[in-house]
Amino acid sequence: MAAPGVSIFSTYKDGGYATFSGTSMASPLVAGAAAKLIAESASTLSPSEVLTGLINNSINYGDPNYFSEDPDNYQEPLLYVGNTPTLDETDPVISNILSSFSSNSATITWDTDEAATSLVNYGTDHNYISSVSDANYVTSHSIELNELSSSTEYHFKVTSEDLSNNSASSGDTHFTTTFLPTLVSISISPVNPSITEGSQQQFTATGTYSDETNEVLTVVTWSSLPDTVAIINGAGLATGISAGSAIITATSGSIEGTTNLEVTAAPEDPTTASVSSIVYSTHGGRDGLKHLDITITTVNDLGGSVSGASVSIDLSRDNIFVADGTGTTDTNGEVIFTLNNVACGQHETDVTAVIASGLNFIDDFVDLGFDKCA
Repeated sequence: MAAPGVSIFSTYKDGGYATFSGTSMASPLVAGAAAKLIAESASTLSPSEVLTGLINNSINYGDPNYFSEDPDNYQEPLLYVGNTPTLDETDPVISNILSSFSSNSATITWDTDEAATSLVNYGTDHNYISSVSDANYVTSHSIELNELSSSTEYHFKVTSEDLSNNSASSGDTHFTTTFLPTLVSISISPVNPSITEGSQQQFTATGTYSDETNEVLTVVTWSSLPDTVAIINGAGLATGISAGSAIITATSGSIEGTTNLEVTAAPEDPTTASVSSIVYSTHGGRDGLKHLDITITTVNDLGGSVSGASVSIDLSRDNIFVADGTGTTDTNGEVIFTLNNVACGQHETDVTAVIASGLNFIDDFVDLGFDKCA
């Protein structure tokens, strides 16, 4: 219990007065409140009843008008004497008895017109063979009965006792528990999916119950092993995924379901384009030697074709410039340049530029040329 203990002005030795702080000043205030409670009571109180009376009439920690910002982890109630009750010889009055239940537990609530302890005796038929008690002196009471049998009629009665040891009991009350299906297994869909690194995967947990019904679970805890592979949030969405294997686990209570997740590495993005080959061929005229075709193939640094690239060339014959041209590569990364009516001589092609979106041109291809009429 907390009581005022900072800068307390009080009597001191040799008939004087002084101001001190600490437990030595707070504890006499609690003792005085205990004396006040005893003096105002209509009957003799035991030490435990005095303690209970002080605590039940204190102010809970966190009340903005009284007590907050407790510096330690023990949030004691604040001593208060303004509402100390005058104890009497009347029996408490029990009212508003209600019961709510599920397949294996029940909650009993009731009110008393004065602070009292609580006791519930219960059992099947009228055999009150079990009991649950709550020693708090309060006026609103709640007790939970656990490990009950399903589809069974239970009888109970309530007894309340006040600070003066006056007591009262209710009449017999009963309720019947109902059967509620229990969760027996969890399945996760999709089953064993495979995804690419950096993408996301939505999972759904479905519960199978003892009555053989299936239901998508809304309250479920998701996790993954190892934790470095995936992050699972409450909706069952796998994000932040790196390449590797993970076991996705969904749990509800003690029931668990698992599935595997295989994550493949994301493909790298190419950065450069270059010429992989220059092929010469002729067509038309006598012996098919009239016109010259120059086929240029481009690739990226990952070995893929570079389609839609703009390719520019200069063509020379016997080291003398003949023509230039620009074309666009097809889906195979190829572009064909044609020179009509080609004269004899050593033809060489200089690729002056390959312009492709997001790729830098690497000019490292050596053309061996084509000798027409050789």
